[in-house]
Amino acid sequence: MEPSRKSQQRFRDEVRRLTERFSHHQPEREVLDRVNRYVRGWVNYFHLHNSTQAFQRQRFFLEQRMRKYLQKRRQIKGFGYRRWPAARLYKEFGLCAIPLYAPYRRTRMP
Repeated sequence: MEPSRKSQQRFRDEVRRLTERFSHHQPEREVLDRVNRYVRGWVNYFHLHNSTQAFQRQRFFLEQRMRKYLQKRRQIKGFGYRRWPAARLYKEFGLCAIPLYAPYRRTRMP
């Protein structure tokens, strides 16, 4: 079972809503905390099954959206791939990482 297209679209819409223009005046930490809270809840709900492809799409979207948010907040043009690589987004900004594999793939079977 993987998240439906509608659920994936709602995820993207909610992340867009949390990082849209009105949030640029709010502290960066506060916006990231709200995004992380939402992402963690969504992932925990769907992480029981193998949703690898859906999670890859959502992870790519989330990274891209956070780069766009950071660029616009600082009024910098471009996509921000060099300025904010994925490792920096997760390490420095504390972005919640969407897992790419189902939990049962990591466990060892007797």
